[in-house]
Amino acid sequence: FNDFSLKNNNLNKTNEQSFDHSFIKDLENKLFESNKSSTNLLQQNQKLNNKIDLLTKENESYKTQLTNNTQWLSDESIKLYYDFITSTVNLQDKISLISPIIVQFLKLSDEQSVKSNLSGLHIENKNFIFFPLNNSMSVNDNSGSHWTLLVLDLCGKRWLHFDSMNPTNHGDALRVSSKINRHLNVTLPLNEIQCSQQKNGHDCGIYTLIHTCLLIEVINKNGSILLDEKVVCNISEEMVIKKKLEIVKIMS
Repeated sequence: FNDFSLKNNNLNKTNEQSFDHSFIKDLENKLFESNKSSTNLLQQNQKLNNKIDLLTKENESYKTQLTNNTQWLSDESIKLYYDFITSTVNLQDKISLISPIIVQFLKLSDEQSVKSNLSGLHIENKNFIFFPLNNSMSVNDNSGSHWTLLVLDLCGKRWLHFDSMNPTNHGDALRVSSKINRHLNVTLPLNEIQCSQQKNGHDCGIYTLIHTCLLIEVINKNGSILLDEKVVCNISEEMVIKKKLEIVKIMS
């Protein structure tokens, strides 16, 4: 029995010597890193939740200000609405709605940049191209104060500019139309179209979207836009309010 105990003790010592303690250490390190990673993930998740809460509050504030006539539309809002139109309205491959961010870039870019950006839009294959136009002279901030709608009517071989605070954006419309004329190697005139004028300093973006929707209806019905298009001269306050509520619903 004593001999067996001695042998057993020797076996335990041998096993203890041969056991790789680095394996345990490695597991401990992995466990530590896992806990550390989990903590980082939790922290990142909390930061993300805080950011979502902030954006939600900002969005609710934006929508409240919009419906209370104290907020003008941002380029993101106009893009969102243009995306909504593209996905819900039959544009019959005749109409192209250009993002306001691209329009601003085209307005401020050199000729080579204009060429490279327009080449991917294939506007020459469309009949009517809509450009939501802002009077900002920067591509990095929301420094602009007025939105208008510039339409390239390739069927009528002309430019149509709808300004709800005419002639605020005439120079901007001239700048964009001239650059695109050179790109297309054409000389199409810019026409300032008589249209409804806004009642305050905030609704220019709303008028731009209403003009867009009314003109799409006219094109789908008649296939063309008249220089004395009466439909854009009869924008009521009720239409403005309905459009704001529609935008708020889309944003929600």
